[in-house]
Amino acid sequence: MTSPRVNGIIMQNHINSSVRLPCKILRMKDSMTAEVQTSDLQTVTVKFNSPGSMNMEDHLYCEVIGKVKDASTISLQNTLPMSLGQRTEPDWGVINKCIEISHDAKFHERLFCSPSDAS
Repeated sequence: MTSPRVNGIIMQNHINSSVRLPCKILRMKDSMTAEVQTSDLQTVTVKFNSPGSMNMEDHLYCEVIGKVKDASTISLQNTLPMSLGQRTEPDWGVINKCIEISHDAKFHERLFCSPSDAS
């Protein structure tokens, strides 16, 4: 199963699917919920399966892997830190452009078809 990398807008097209969401943790709402900002500056709610599944000190910038519940909520399965130095902000513009291009039909075949698919 593949988990496409998405931003806040594209995430809305993947309800009930597993995705990868690069984001910045804005705040912990409670022990089971966090609010994050996506590469396209949307706000998304991340729901945890167990209390404390995400730690702001460990993962200020991370990629959330999870199942999209609705247009603005994702259920956490895992996180991957975006380690560029503990507090170095990623270039969200570049990240967002890469996500948009990977979902653009005119580029999709060039990016994701293997050489054997082309013949």
